[in-house]
Amino acid sequence: MVYRIYTEDKGNLEELTIPYFNCFTIHNTVGWWYGKAESSVIIEIVGKAGDRHKVLKLKDIIQKTNYQESVLVVESPGRAIERRKTDV
Repeated sequence: MVYRIYTEDKGNLEELTIPYFNCFTIHNTVGWWYGKAESSVIIEIVGKAGDRHKVLKLKDIIQKTNYQESVLVVESPGRAIERRKTDV
C-alpha cells in the first residue's frame, strides 16, 4: 500500500512522523485552502495494509498538533520494488 498524507507545512512533520515510520518521503508543494495558497507537504509512506491504523493515528496527531481543520489521507494499492546495490 502507498499512503499519502496531505497537510500544511508547519515545520514539525519529520518529528511527528518518525515515531510511527522510519522510512518515508516528504514532498514539498503548494496547496490551496479556500482560495489561498499555503506551503504544504505530502508525506508518502510505502507500507502494508496493516499500517493503515498507524497512518490514521499520525493523521490525527498532525491535525491536532498543528491545529489543522483538515488533513487528507490517500490510500492506494501498490507495492515497492526495491533494488539494492548488491543486486546489480
